[in-house]
Amino acid sequence: ESAYIDLGIAVQNIVIVAESLGLGSCWVRLFKPELVHSCLKLPSEIIVVAMLPIGYPDEKPAQRPRLPMDKILLKSNIE
Repeated sequence: ESAYIDLGIAVQNIVIVAESLGLGSCWVRLFKPELVHSCLKLPSEIIVVAMLPIGYPDEKPAQRPRLPMDKILLKSNIE
């Protein structure tokens, strides 16, 4: 179980580094494992749990509007 958490942390770090280098990425979790194994000629002991295509984006959309912090954070009565 913790391997999947470690995987998530590693992939997110790769995404952050890619972004800092001007690259885009997209976490892919919905795929056919047998097709990936076939296309990449992977040995059967390899388990593909995610893919992360990385490349130069062909557009740079504006950042979407964000909710104000007071709408997403809960205030605590603990001082």
